[in-house]
Amino acid sequence: MATIASSGWELEVGEPATGEELTALLAGRPLPPADDNPFFEPPFLPAAFERVGGGRVRVASLRETVGEDRQLRLHFPFTRERIGFAGTPVWRSWSHPLAPLGVPIVDGEEPAEAIGMLAQLLADWDAKDCAALVFADVPVESQFARHMQAAAARADLACVLCGRYERAQLLPDPTDGTPIGAKKGRELRRQLRKLARKGDLEFETVDRFDDVLVRFEEFLLIEVGGWKGRRGTSMHNLKRTAAFARQTVTDLAGVGRCQIHSLRFDGRAIAALIVFWSNGHAYPWKIAYDEAYRSFSPGVQLIHHVTGLLLADPRFEAADSLAAADSRLMNPLWPDRRQFAHVVVGLGADRADTANSIAVAIDRKTRLRAWAKRMLRRR
Repeated sequence: MATIASSGWELEVGEPATGEELTALLAGRPLPPADDNPFFEPPFLPAAFERVGGGRVRVASLRETVGEDRQLRLHFPFTRERIGFAGTPVWRSWSHPLAPLGVPIVDGEEPAEAIGMLAQLLADWDAKDCAALVFADVPVESQFARHMQAAAARADLACVLCGRYERAQLLPDPTDGTPIGAKKGRELRRQLRKLARKGDLEFETVDRFDDVLVRFEEFLLIEVGGWKGRRGTSMHNLKRTAAFARQTVTDLAGVGRCQIHSLRFDGRAIAALIVFWSNGHAYPWKIAYDEAYRSFSPGVQLIHHVTGLLLADPRFEAADSLAAADSRLMNPLWPDRRQFAHVVVGLGADRADTANSIAVAIDRKTRLRAWAKRMLRRR
């Protein structure tokens, strides 16, 4: 455990031994945070820390001492990595395929103060194994991105946004007035009517603990029966991932923050979607569909149906699709876009050069990945 302290503030960097210790560390933090990120909160983070972290993940936590209380004001999990041809050592916020959102959790009451203190402590720190902090997959319009740029300038740190991309989101009032075009809507209704003539068809939503537990096992079976199962990348094939997902889904259901939606044909699910909720935000986490019904677009049908449910839900503020920038499933269905970037904060004596070189490396990798995807789709 390393600690950087200054006038009542401490930045602690370490690795809690268990998920229970991590839960205890995060207990008592005021809600809501400045920017929502359910993947850095209990119960998701402790479960992921133990099951899929692989011993690589550490946690940085900023605390303020007020009287006899030490209040948690900011935290984020991170991994130690090397970026670029030179292998520059960085700390990267823990964003990964199961949780593609790396914005830190910051006390929502005084985010500028907490982020400013983080920048001040980092400016005075000379870490041999960290030339920069990389906050991956951060919404460009987030309070963290805005305050971090301002705080870095005041502390004479280098702060660069790079690797920009966008992904589909859903707002209470979609930009074009409807989440789906009229032509696409007619085609989906035609497919649904055609399928309904073959058997009993219904949409179902469950959110009670016992029901979610049953439907999640059903989800695993659908997923393993598709292309992920054939590639060996489905959750059912990856035992530790399946155990983590099972724990997370049921724990979130236990506090009313997980729903599983399904499209059912003759009582059997042919598509299933897991949705997490956090502070009025919805996160469609995972979707699977039975490929035998591909011609009826079961996955698209289910997303379209759930879109209507979200827009009608009084607690709904926004939904992040968590999908890739070029998603063929979400982009046609959700018209709004959310901009993301990597926030690079350079440290040490050559902080500006370091931040810029890391940004160049990240931009290069982003372009190369997009090119590779295009080439694969042309085959």
